[in-house]
Amino acid sequence: MSLCKISGENRRKYIDEALRNNRMLCTVASLFCIIVETFNVLRVLFLSDSGLGTVNNRIYFGFYIFLLICSIAYLIIGRRENGRHILMNRVCLIYASIVLLWNTCLNVYDIWGSDEIYSNMAATMLIAFSALVSMEPVYGLVNIWINYFVFMLAPPIYLFSGEGFNYTLTVLMASVICIIRFRHSCIELDQSQQIQEIGQKLNERRLWLTQKQYELISQNAGFITFQWDSENDRIVFSKNWKECFDGPYEIFHFHSYIKNSNLIDEDQKEKIERCIEDIKKGINYQNFELHLPAKGRKPHWFKVQVVRQEMNDKGGMHAVGFMNDITEEKERLLDLEKNAALDSFTGLLNKVSIDHYGKNWLKNLSAKGQKLAMMILDMDDFKNINDTYGHPCGDYVLKQVADLLLRYAPKDAKVGRLGGDEFIVLLETSDSTAHIYEYAEKVIHSVTDILWDGHKVQAKCSIGFAVTSEPGWSYEKLYKCADDALYTAKKNGKNRVWEAENRK
Repeated sequence: MSLCKISGENRRKYIDEALRNNRMLCTVASLFCIIVETFNVLRVLFLSDSGLGTVNNRIYFGFYIFLLICSIAYLIIGRRENGRHILMNRVCLIYASIVLLWNTCLNVYDIWGSDEIYSNMAATMLIAFSALVSMEPVYGLVNIWINYFVFMLAPPIYLFSGEGFNYTLTVLMASVICIIRFRHSCIELDQSQQIQEIGQKLNERRLWLTQKQYELISQNAGFITFQWDSENDRIVFSKNWKECFDGPYEIFHFHSYIKNSNLIDEDQKEKIERCIEDIKKGINYQNFELHLPAKGRKPHWFKVQVVRQEMNDKGGMHAVGFMNDITEEKERLLDLEKNAALDSFTGLLNKVSIDHYGKNWLKNLSAKGQKLAMMILDMDDFKNINDTYGHPCGDYVLKQVADLLLRYAPKDAKVGRLGGDEFIVLLETSDSTAHIYEYAEKVIHSVTDILWDGHKVQAKCSIGFAVTSEPGWSYEKLYKCADDALYTAKKNGKNRVWEAENRK
C-alpha cells in the first residue's frame, strides 16, 4: 500500500471515518473559539483602557474577529452540507488549517512585540493537528511545513537557537506522526477488507476450513490464524503460533483457560471475554489490540480481527480470526507519544504534560493523605547573560539548570519546563516543608556556580513554592499561589526561595 495514497473502496471508508472524527473535532474547536474570541473582542472594546486607539490593540482585534468569523462560518456550512461527505471533510480540513495558521501567526506577532521567545503554543498546536486531525500525509505535511516557515520568520528566532531547534524537532515529530497515523489507517482498512471478504465467503458456503487451509492463509498473509468452536469451547491455532508462544496449538475449554491464566493481565482477559460474549450476541466483526506474554514472557502487541460464522440452522457458530504482531509499530507510536510529552530542548516534561500530572495528583490527594507542593523557578536577569555571552551560553545555562533540578529532585518528583527560562517542579510532601527549602536552596546555590568557558556567568534564580492538602483546590489556584510567591522572592531581592503564605 502506498505511503501517501489510498484508492477504491478503502478511500470511501477512510473519508467516512475521517469525516466522523474531523467533524466532531472541528465542531468542538469552533464552539470553543467562538466563546474565547467573543470574550477577547469584548475585552478589547470595553475592558481595555485604550480600546481600538492603539495599533497593537487593532491588530489583536483583527486576529480575534477573523477567527470568530471563520468559526461561525464553519458551523453554518456544516449544517448545510450534512449529506455531502467529501465536501464536508474538505471544509473540516480547511477550518483546521485556518486555526493552525492563525495560531502560528498570532504567536509570531507576540514574539515580534516581545523580547521573549515562546514556541510552546505553536508546537502544541502542531502536535495536536498531526495527532487529532484525520488527513492524508500530503495535506498534513504541507500544512505543518508552511506553519514552520511562517514561525521561523519571527525574529530573533534562528535555526540553531534553543527555541528554533526545539520547534524544528517538534515539526519533524509532527510530520512523522502524520505519516504513521495515515499508514496505520491504510493497513487497518486493508486488513479489515480482507477479513470481511473472507468472512463473507465463509458465511455463503457455511464451510469450516481445514487446518491445512488455515496454514496456507497464515503463510501467505503472515498472520497467526485461529478458529474457535463455540459449542465445544475449543480453539485451534495455526502452526506459526509457535513462533511467538509456548502454549499448545489446540486448547479445550478456552474460556476457563483464559480466566485461570496467571500470565495474562486482567485488562487483557476482559478484552478476550468481551470478544467471546460479543460473538455469542451475534456481532459479526471485531477488531481490537491485545498485549500478551510471548516466548520468554516478553510482552508483544497483537492486532486481533475476528469474524463470526454461523454453521447450522440450530444456532451453532464458529469464529475465525487473525492475529498480527504489531509490537514494533506500537512501540514506535508509544515512543512518539512519550517524546511529545517532553520539552526536546531540555529533556524535561513540557507544560502540557506537567499540568496533566498536577491535576491528576490533586484529584488523588484525599485518598493518599499527602500534600502537593508546586515549585516555580525563574532565572534572574537572564537577558543579561544572553546579551553578555551570547545565546549559545544562554542555552547552555538553561540546560544546566534543568540538569540541576533533576539531579537534586526528591524521589518521584516531576520536573518540567514552562517555557523560556521558567521551570516547575511538582512533588508530594509531608507536614514539614523543610526538605523543599533544602532542595530549593541547593538548586539556587548550584546555579550560581555554573561556568561558561571556565568563568562564572553570574547566573542566578528565584524560586517560589506553594503547598496544599485540599483536594478542592484547583491546579490553577495552586499555580497562582506559587507564582505569587515567586513574585515576592523577586521583589525582596531575587536569588532566594519564598513560600506562599496562604497555603493549606
